[in-house]
Amino acid sequence: MGHRTFLQRQMVKRFHAFINYRASTEATLAEKICDKLQLREIPDEPGLRVRCFLDKQDIKTSQELIHDQICSEALEDSCSFLAVISEEALAPIRSMGESDSDEFLKNLEHALALKEAGKIFIFPLLIGSQQNGK
Repeated sequence: MGHRTFLQRQMVKRFHAFINYRASTEATLAEKICDKLQLREIPDEPGLRVRCFLDKQDIKTSQELIHDQICSEALEDSCSFLAVISEEALAPIRSMGESDSDEFLKNLEHALALKEAGKIFIFPLLIGSQQNGK
């Protein structure tokens, strides 16, 4: 088996980036990031553009009942995980009880497990506060 480059190994996956965000506070920013990334071509791969998974764009209304499953499969099938993190995104986590469930946190935990297994890269995008423009 020959030595493959990182790019060659990653091309087997459906998505270059999984964008994780809190829908109530970062949906607009996440869409802008996704749109900008998908305009970019992959270096040394003419015509091949970056493919992002953004639940708002990739999950149809009829699939909402299996939202978590689709997100989990997309995360497994992504090269990188972009976590859009603001003060507002973290606020609900601070007040969670042990039995509470949070999709933003669940995706982050899944990505950390994949990173530990050497299957994904994580890029946290720390954006401060969305309300104050800081």
